[in-house]
Amino acid sequence: MRHNEGLRAFAFGLAVALGDGAGPCSGSSPPADEAEFHFYVLGPECQWPRLLGYTAEEFWPRIVKCPLDQARVVLDTGDIESYDWQAHELLLTPDGSRRFLAMGLSLEADFLAELESTGTAFVVSVGRDFQYAGVFYVPEGAAAIRFPVCHLESRGQQVLFRLHNCQGTEYGVICTDDHIGTPPIKQALAATGKLRAER
Repeated sequence: MRHNEGLRAFAFGLAVALGDGAGPCSGSSPPADEAEFHFYVLGPECQWPRLLGYTAEEFWPRIVKCPLDQARVVLDTGDIESYDWQAHELLLTPDGSRRFLAMGLSLEADFLAELESTGTAFVVSVGRDFQYAGVFYVPEGAAAIRFPVCHLESRGQQVLFRLHNCQGTEYGVICTDDHIGTPPIKQALAATGKLRAER
């Protein structure tokens, strides 16, 4: 597994406001649990600026400056029913699904239209430590994006996040665990019993 440690270290420096209010995101409240998984769905002021690039190096420096205390919704391990580590599929609990959908979404087939059409961004952290940022985006357009993408599906009355880091190449689409498969994320989910056993 390869991670861009230099880029993540830069993001860690900017994301100090996850806890201590010393950076550009100052005003954010620290997570209650230093080792807890958090998924921030960011507001419209932090939409993905397509014209500013399709790589993490171009996207992350902008997105980690966003005020996390103004996120539209913050999901944590209490909102997660399970996380399939092999497929990187996160299933929200019924209550977590309702909180997520309360942003003005529904479980209809086109319930992603608003998120995907606006390039809604998200940030994942473990406690105060930034792990990665990405966008909700349609599968058919995601191959050109060089940072994590989330597709949403419904499972009955629950919401499923399908997270991936796939890129189109001359050899086809290649998917890796880069960024989304960090050890801190795996440890945080395992510690709370949310991690589905690897097959």
